[in-house]
Amino acid sequence: MLWAIAFSPDGKILASTSSDNTIKLWEVASGNCLTTFKGHDTWVMCAVFNPEGNMLAVGDGYAAITIWDIDTEQRIKTFNVEQIYEQMNIYAVTGLTTPQKSALLTLGCFLLNPSCSSYCTNFTEKRTINTCDI
Repeated sequence: MLWAIAFSPDGKILASTSSDNTIKLWEVASGNCLTTFKGHDTWVMCAVFNPEGNMLAVGDGYAAITIWDIDTEQRIKTFNVEQIYEQMNIYAVTGLTTPQKSALLTLGCFLLNPSCSSYCTNFTEKRTINTCDI
């Protein structure tokens, strides 16, 4: 699914972001894909070029902002937002529905049964999921 598009300041390049975790740069005149930036762990949801058109800032579903160099096609820097639920064990929490637990796992919580060493973490980030009677 396409999430966002952004035109370069000179209008020659179009950036598109999508749910396949990539950013594509397109030549507007020909419609050809110039390159694909990979390396995000989740959907890339927004994009904007800097005024010179040589850098692209994108935001993803984990609230991370990444700056890409258009010329070298390299990641310059990623800024991560503090995840307030990260490392919170919700194993013994009661009264949560399955969708609520799933949302908390997505936000960085985990399920750790104190009687065993296995745990379930945020499966959307492709972290290890071990089986245990949780």
